[in-house]
Amino acid sequence: MRVLAKLLLIVCCVCGAFCTQVYAQTKPQQMDIEPAYAWLELIDRGRYFQSWQYASDHFKQNIDASQWNDVLVGAKASLGDLVSRELSGYGVRDTVAGLPKGNYMVFQFKSEFTHKTLNELLIMTRENNELKTVAYLIQ
Repeated sequence: MRVLAKLLLIVCCVCGAFCTQVYAQTKPQQMDIEPAYAWLELIDRGRYFQSWQYASDHFKQNIDASQWNDVLVGAKASLGDLVSRELSGYGVRDTVAGLPKGNYMVFQFKSEFTHKTLNELLIMTRENNELKTVAYLIQ
């Protein structure tokens, strides 16, 4: 479990460098927000393997399905159930620390769980003509 905690910490540190910046302003109708909510709903419902399946190839290369499951089981235990989630920031970036240059949609949510209120950061990219998750961070 310590290895998984370290892996999650590394991902947070890599992506943390750009998280403090305000995202490029993009009108909500210009962004496809529904896939972000749909992917997060898989996690909310405990469908961790499905969330891994619907992630990008880059995501899958960095964490296997069983590790992803273990990370989320641990996170769910400390957070509790989702109470509310509100989109608090969004934008499009062509560079993200730790990722190759590309076209990334970045979504930040203020989320309340039964045990904690925090920010969730979801980074997605278009792969095979679908938006796929590249990174998911809890801050």
